[in-house]
Amino acid sequence: MSEADPKAKPVLPFDRIGGREPIARMVNRFYDLMDSEPDFAELRAMHAPDLAPMRESLTDFLTAWMGGPRDCF
Repeated sequence: MSEADPKAKPVLPFDRIGGREPIARMVNRFYDLMDSEPDFAELRAMHAPDLAPMRESLTDFLTAWMGGPRDCF
């Protein structure tokens, strides 16, 4: 049984998911559904008419949360 290399960089969730682009696609899908599905009307009503700033903000947050660049902080 071999030991892990202590100098090896850990694989972050951000890297495993494929970086920022897959996160942005997930966020866009979430807001697209929120904007189009009647079941989410109450949630949609809590947001401003323009979802673009929220899309960017949530993408930045999830990117940083998963170990990627911390552009939003």
